[in-house]
Formats: sequence, structure tokens, C-alpha cells
Amino acid sequence: MNRPLISISILTFNRGKYLQEMLQSLAAQARRHAGLVEIIVSDNASTDETPAVVDAMSAACGGIRYHRNERNLGVIANYYLAFRRSRGI
Repeated sequence: MNRPLISISILTFNRGKYLQEMLQSLAAQARRHAGLVEIIVSDNASTDETPAVVDAMSAACGGIRYHRNERNLGVIANYYLAFRRSRGI
């Protein structure tokens, strides 16, 4: 498996209404560089529509890796978790 050159990590908590537009834009750009860019969404246990938004965008655009924490870990812990999950060089 080839590793992407760039990992774009999006940390989120209850920002579903803003996430769709961002993911649409990023996915369109990532498609132009197929296999070189990965998009990771690290959800800090959102209680809004964030999971549904990411699922819909992933189905429509592909190339989005989604991880939802069981509980809110705080910004710093979520940041490190997203960093460890990234596969970019």
C-alpha cells in the first residue's frame, strides 16, 4: 500500500453544519491528487449531526477516514490521536 504524501486532519466537536462544506472542498482537491492526499476527521464525541455529515460526505466523495472518540478527550489528546492515525509521509 502506498502512503499518501499529505495527511489533512480535521479535529471536530459539534461542528457538523460547517463540516460538510469543508469536506466537499477538500475531497474535490484530494481527488485531483488521487492517492497522494488523505483526509482524516477526528471527532471528539460530537453530539450533533457530525457523524451523519461525515458518513454522507464519505459515501459521496470517498477518501475520508472518520474516527469518533467514545468520549471527549479534549483538544490536545484529540490532536495527538489524529496525528498518530495519519499515514502521510
